[in-house]
Amino acid sequence: MMFTEDGKNTEMIKKFNALIIGCGKIAGIYDDPRDNIIYSHAKAYNRNNYFSSVSYCDLEISKSKKLASLYGSELYGCDFQKMINKFKPDVISVCTETVSHYKIISEILNHDFLPKIIFLEKPVCDNLTQYNTLIQLSEKKGVKIVVNHSRRFDSNLNSLKKLISDNFFGKLIQANITYYGGWKNNGTHVLDTILFLFGKQIKLVKTGKVENSRHLNDPTLDMHFTFMDNSASFFINGFNEKFYQLFDFDFKFDKSRLRIEAFGNLIIYEKKAKNNMNENILIKSDLNLIKNSSFPIENAMLVLSKFLSGDKDIINGYTIEDVFSTMKLILPSE
Repeated sequence: MMFTEDGKNTEMIKKFNALIIGCGKIAGIYDDPRDNIIYSHAKAYNRNNYFSSVSYCDLEISKSKKLASLYGSELYGCDFQKMINKFKPDVISVCTETVSHYKIISEILNHDFLPKIIFLEKPVCDNLTQYNTLIQLSEKKGVKIVVNHSRRFDSNLNSLKKLISDNFFGKLIQANITYYGGWKNNGTHVLDTILFLFGKQIKLVKTGKVENSRHLNDPTLDMHFTFMDNSASFFINGFNEKFYQLFDFDFKFDKSRLRIEAFGNLIIYEKKAKNNMNENILIKSDLNLIKNSSFPIENAMLVLSKFLSGDKDIINGYTIEDVFSTMKLILPSE
């Protein structure tokens, strides 16, 4: 039992071990541990009191060593199977390129030591055959896979989802979305955000022009989707990231307009009003969203730590099964 300075009882925080496989950008190799911006797995684990040990693995051991050194750690290597044996992680983050996800997850789930949960970067894998196999293997081994569709962990996006459900903005008429960086890689975020916010299924109308992206065999596509009842169209336009990165949503409702820009950091709400000539116009208004200082990846780690502490239902809405509607629109059948 532990005590505070005033002698009151307090529960000891249970500590867990984490392993990060793949030590690139999203893992945190470009992060600054000293600032308060949290976008990477490494910083989120190290800022979460439930995790006492984080180990780092990459095929290029110089990268795993560099990431470990940012957090004063000597726990690094280049063979994740040996590191699983050595460090016995409760949770494993898979932050490698998409093409390697299926093989790595399969090997983790066929290992003698199993983690309690896997935290997987999107997109899940390369095709629906692999996807369905991973679901079956996850169920067979009793290891849940949580997918980092980061907007599902965003407090503001969750607030907007509730407002949309309550018809605060009105009926959706049209949406225009700009993204970059490959249809599988970042188009996944686009579709998952739409499906998450509106809770309705969509269907493809047509595919437009194609832009190259830095991801192999993953072009940035223009796409046109609608709700199944054809009540609203979603025009998704790819932007060439050689100029700069754009990831914006512009939703036009019958009573208002909602824009989500700068990767979700800027939310602009305009409601319909009448001017002195009785014309319909838009007036910028305040949504009064509760400002939450937590970053999506920080919220994700809180979900993982609560799951590890015994709250098995907290991952509902975040698992590999929960993103099926997104994956079937993104991934080829094989």
